[in-house]
Amino acid sequence: MKNLARRFPVYNKALKLYPLVYQQRYAEQMLQTLADMLDDAPTPSAKIGVWMRAIADLPLSISQQQLHYANEAFTHETAHFVKRNTIISGFLFLPFFLLVVINDATAHGLYRTWFWSFDVLLTWILLLPAAGFLLSTTTLLVWLAQNHRERQRTWIEGLRDVRHNWLMSVPILLGLAILSVVLFHDSVHCVLGNPIDEAHHWSSTLRCIQQR
Repeated sequence: MKNLARRFPVYNKALKLYPLVYQQRYAEQMLQTLADMLDDAPTPSAKIGVWMRAIADLPLSISQQQLHYANEAFTHETAHFVKRNTIISGFLFLPFFLLVVINDATAHGLYRTWFWSFDVLLTWILLLPAAGFLLSTTTLLVWLAQNHRERQRTWIEGLRDVRHNWLMSVPILLGLAILSVVLFHDSVHCVLGNPIDEAHHWSSTLRCIQQR
């Protein structure tokens, strides 16, 4: 194995993109197969052909195996509360994307509708994404604590275990992206008609009415 890894250092590094379990089972066999095919190739052009086939096969094969093992982890190794909370987080993010797409498709036709009233606007652009972000973050922290207690793994090792934590990490990153854009990015008005300014406007208007 070591000799083959030194003989094909780049190919050996590429094999590390496979899931760890797959690497342990098949990496040595794949290196040996490549070595045998190259040794049996009668001409330099035939050797080039072997390399081209091996390189062309890698991206699809790696993607297939990553999806397969991710599905296996999701089906058999993911806790029920992680699946449930991820689905809930997805539904919390859904109104944001749905209304943004509809508003853009209708040439900002939602600006004068109920969806742009203060309470509703604040709910779907801020409160629901924030709830999805907090739920996903809490789920990840609980999972990390269980993982640390049951498997005696550090929290850093849990964070590196992408095969098992991606279902929580993706909603966290998605929620963080939504909140960052809505709260801090100047270009948000290009898509949403600057909902934060509109929310502030409605809040000021309500305060003025209450003071009368």
